[in-house]
Amino acid sequence: MSTTIAGSIMPDKLPHIFFEVALEVLPELDYDDLVYLSQLVRAQQREPVYSPLVDAVRKVQWMKLSSMDATGLDAVLVAQL
Repeated sequence: MSTTIAGSIMPDKLPHIFFEVALEVLPELDYDDLVYLSQLVRAQQREPVYSPLVDAVRKVQWMKLSSMDATGLDAVLVAQL
């Protein structure tokens, strides 16, 4: 049984270190590769060293989500013209 907070799986129970990233939004990133990298990082206890990479992936996610929102908003505005 996994540990949860408000229905969410705790980060230490996930198979990867990218726990704040909605990886389904980033199909360009291979999930299996991220899990493998995460296993290597955890085995060597080097999570702090990889936090800039996790931050960068999170920012790419935000950028992509913002782009999707902007594209949708643009479509609505164009339709109103």
